[in-house]
Amino acid sequence: MRQEMELFECALDLVRGDTDIGAGFNWPTESESGSRRFDSAWAEYLDRLDTLPSLAAPGFAAQMAAPPHPAALLGYFAAMLRNPNNHDSRFAAATLAMEREVVSQLAAMFGFTASSGGHLTGGGTLANLDGLWSSRQRHPRGAIAFSEDAHFAHERICRLMGLETRRIACDTNGRMDLNRLEDGLRRNAIGTVVLSAGTPGLGAVDPIDAVVALRRRYDFGIHVDASYGGFFALLCHDAESSLSAETARAFAAIAQCDSVAVDPHKHAYQPYGCGCILFRNGGEVTFAQRSPYTQSAARSGLECSRPGAAAGALWLTLRCLPLSRSEGFGPLLRDCREGARRLAAQLGSSDFFNLHVAPELGIVTFLPRSDGGAGISAASRRLVAEAEAEGVFLSLLRLPAARLRLMHPGIAVKDAEAEILRAVLMRPAQRDFVPTMSAILERLAAQADAIRPGSPTPRPAPFGPVLPPGVLPALPVAGRGQRY
Repeated sequence: MRQEMELFECALDLVRGDTDIGAGFNWPTESESGSRRFDSAWAEYLDRLDTLPSLAAPGFAAQMAAPPHPAALLGYFAAMLRNPNNHDSRFAAATLAMEREVVSQLAAMFGFTASSGGHLTGGGTLANLDGLWSSRQRHPRGAIAFSEDAHFAHERICRLMGLETRRIACDTNGRMDLNRLEDGLRRNAIGTVVLSAGTPGLGAVDPIDAVVALRRRYDFGIHVDASYGGFFALLCHDAESSLSAETARAFAAIAQCDSVAVDPHKHAYQPYGCGCILFRNGGEVTFAQRSPYTQSAARSGLECSRPGAAAGALWLTLRCLPLSRSEGFGPLLRDCREGARRLAAQLGSSDFFNLHVAPELGIVTFLPRSDGGAGISAASRRLVAEAEAEGVFLSLLRLPAARLRLMHPGIAVKDAEAEILRAVLMRPAQRDFVPTMSAILERLAAQADAIRPGSPTPRPAPFGPVLPPGVLPALPVAGRGQRY
């Protein structure tokens, strides 16, 4: 609460000191009728916002989303009062300079040198679009290849650009199959390979180092989509992070790739939307175009108008939290990773769940124990709804039946796909919430299992007894708009 009050006081000081706020507009409360309209609209607005779950709640693990860091909120608010447009170098010089500084820091995080370049975008989709467009200028022939588990945005981008695509099969851990990829490269059918540093479903990291090695024999471009997992690159040389050796090698190899997209609005805890595209060669061809009526910033990608407030928010955040494995973001990412490992360990030894794959970064996938795919999907959907009612937000992940059978041979999956459970641990505080989350899930699964005839008697979970129906572990007190 002290931190929130300090943030509030800083924001108030900014407002009090800026006499230009609202200048030229009639404030809605200046007339009696206007005041009534504003009060009514404001009350309705807050009521609608209250229906949203709090991303700060420890039980929110449904998506790759997190609340903004207080420094990011204040930085965004302060710049938003001036509303600079980073398309225009004349009137956004300060925030453009901040953008260049944060882009340089992000490039260094991936091992790019001072000759690299890049810019902020509205999110990962636009960052990937800029990266793929640039790669196409250098490699105009052949298809764009990406794994079957890559973000669906790549298919959309290629459709928009009128490009042929190749979906490469994955292994059981969700990583691109190198043999399938090389088949396409050998036939000169592929011009650019998109590699994922953290797929959105499983959080898998493609074998980036092995694909880089293939460039000794074949000519193709490499673009890395690190929208979700990019900040874990800070830990690739850190023994305490528990990243596997192959994952660490993959992250280290990004330094040899042509471009990389990363989303600061994920693990850098920025307000939406804040993405970034980085080019190893700073002279890379981008959507550079002169404006006839503004002093447009050079090499700023497809987007024209871009919020300077996003650059300011990220600049202030990185001043407070350095991109370092020993301080700032490093310890935060280690805690996220440890939370995923703890949750996987508890679910993996459960009577009611099977771990799907060991988490490579911070995403844990698991499934209710069942003999058939239809039963797994139904149980997963039921558990997502019941857990949300108790403050634990999960998501469903659709997997091909063939992949599920390979990982879980005892399951008979008749449908083409099955839905399993997915938890994304994005915040350090969730590490210590894992026992509570596990207890809730275990109890809900036990209640559902008890309803089925002939169900076995569950043994206690390794982290403690299954709680009886109606009993919840102690949870933090929720404030306005929060749900646990």
